[in-house]
Amino acid sequence: MHVFFVTEWFPTEQRPYYGIFILEHARSIAKLHKVSVLYIHGVDSASSSSIQITSRIENQNLTIYQLSYRRLIIPGSTWIRQLNGAWQVFKRSTQDASRPDIIHANVNNTADVAVVLGRLANIPVVLSEHSSAYARNRLKPSQIPLIRYFMNRVDVILPVCDSLGRQMRSFGITRPIVPVQNVVDMDIFYPATDGEQVVSTYCEITIIARLSEEKAVHLAIQGIARLHQQGIRVVLNIAGDGPERQNLETLTKDLGLSEWVRFHGGLPKSQLADMLRRSSVFLLSSTFESQPAVILEALACGLPVVAPDIGGIPEVITPAVGLLFRSGNVDDLVSKLRSVLDNLSAYNSAHIRQYAVAHFSPEVVSTRFDQIYQQVNNDRHAFERQAV
Repeated sequence: MHVFFVTEWFPTEQRPYYGIFILEHARSIAKLHKVSVLYIHGVDSASSSSIQITSRIENQNLTIYQLSYRRLIIPGSTWIRQLNGAWQVFKRSTQDASRPDIIHANVNNTADVAVVLGRLANIPVVLSEHSSAYARNRLKPSQIPLIRYFMNRVDVILPVCDSLGRQMRSFGITRPIVPVQNVVDMDIFYPATDGEQVVSTYCEITIIARLSEEKAVHLAIQGIARLHQQGIRVVLNIAGDGPERQNLETLTKDLGLSEWVRFHGGLPKSQLADMLRRSSVFLLSSTFESQPAVILEALACGLPVVAPDIGGIPEVITPAVGLLFRSGNVDDLVSKLRSVLDNLSAYNSAHIRQYAVAHFSPEVVSTRFDQIYQQVNNDRHAFERQAV
C-alpha cells in the first residue's frame, strides 16, 4: 500500500520539533507501507517562485516532498496554489513509486487540500488530529465553517486521544472518530541500564516543553521553590526554548533557584533521552494539551510522570505510572510531586517501560493505522456503520 501524507506541521532544520509527532507517525507507518509525505510550506518572500517542490528520501519506504509556495494577498489565490502544488506532488509520487491508495491528512488545516485530492484521485481520506486549538478556543470563527465542511468529508478522523475527539464533536464534526495515539521511538527512549545509571546527590526532575505561556513552566519552577522550602532539595532540568525563557530565568533568579533550575535549551532527541535516564521523575505543567509525546517518551524511559489532568493525559497516566494534579494549581502540583518523590520505590521502571511499549511503540501504532487503512480501502462506509 502507498500512503500519501499531507501536513503543514513538520520538522525542519530551522524548527526541528515543529510537528515532530507527525514525522514519527509517518516513520512508524513506513515500517509496513510505502509513505510519501507532502509538507506544505507557505513563504512571504516576494523573491520566491510561485511554487517550488523539493524531495528527499529518508529510507526505501519514506520519501518527503516539500511544497513551498508564495502567499498572495488575493483571496483564494493561496489555496489554489496549495492545491495545484499538492496535485503536482501527488502525480510525482505516483511516478516515483506507485499511485497512492489512501490520503492521510494531518491536522484540520490540511483537510481542504486532502479532501479535494481524494476526490480527484477517487481514493479514501483519513485525518489525524493533534491540535489543542479546540480546547483552547483558538479556532477563528471565520475558519470554523470551512473546517467543519471539509472535516465532515473525510472518511474517518483519527484524533490522538478520546478527549480530543469529544472536543471535535462540539464543533459540529460528525464523521466517524477512531483514536490512534502518538508513537515513541523505543530505540532512542529506553530506561537506564546498570552501566548508564548516574548516582546524584539530589533527585533530578525533568520537564520538556516549549517555553510558551500555555506550557506554564512557571508553575513547575514555583513548585520546586515550595519543595525547597519544605527541605526537599531537587534539581529541575528544563529542556526547550521559546518566548517565555527570559521571564522564566528571571523568576528562577528571584526565587533563589539559579543553582537548582537548569535551562538546557532545545536538545536533539538523543540528548533528551539521556536527560530522562538521569532523572527520577518527569514533570509537565501545561494548561492545554492533547496527548503530549514527551509524556510517552518519559514512560518509555521508565520514569513516573506527574502531569495535569487535562486533554488526553488522564487517558495515559494510571496510578501505576504516575499522578495527576489539578491543572494550574501549584499546591496540588507540589503535593503530587512530593508523593511520587516519597514513594519512588513503588514505581517499577521495567513495568512503566512495558506499559509504554504495549501502547505507544511503532509496531503497535503502525498496526492500528494499517487496520484502519485496510478497512477504509475495502469499505469506505465501514466506520459509519460501526458508529450507528
